[in-house]
Amino acid sequence: MKKQLIFLILVILMLSLTGCKKSDFAISSDEKNVTILAKNASKDMFGATSGFEISEGEKLYIDPTLTKGEISVKLTLFDLDMGSSVQDLTDAVSGKNADMEIKISGKDPSEYDLEPGSYSVYASVLSKADGTIVMSVR
Repeated sequence: MKKQLIFLILVILMLSLTGCKKSDFAISSDEKNVTILAKNASKDMFGATSGFEISEGEKLYIDPTLTKGEISVKLTLFDLDMGSSVQDLTDAVSGKNADMEIKISGKDPSEYDLEPGSYSVYASVLSKADGTIVMSVR
């Protein structure tokens, strides 16, 4: 009985020392910046935002600082007008029929020329990820 109690206490201590890391995956934006934050993010976590604007003569710059993992970022040109259906909006926010998909890992910055307009951004974790991705228009 005493051995079982000691074993149980050791198991509880081991679990408390290793613990479960909290997972977090968030995406936020304004007209010219999108920030994606992955903290111990699990595969298939996702987020979306819209209203990301690119004007004539501007480029999209992506500055990742991922210490591990890979994240897919899909951009969809979306101009909401009176003729847009709920399905159009759902497709834009879900990344379905994306105009561009970028798979990001590591810390290598990149830049892209995109058509001017308003974009929705859909990001999903492809493999367990930690770090930040900053997308900016300049």
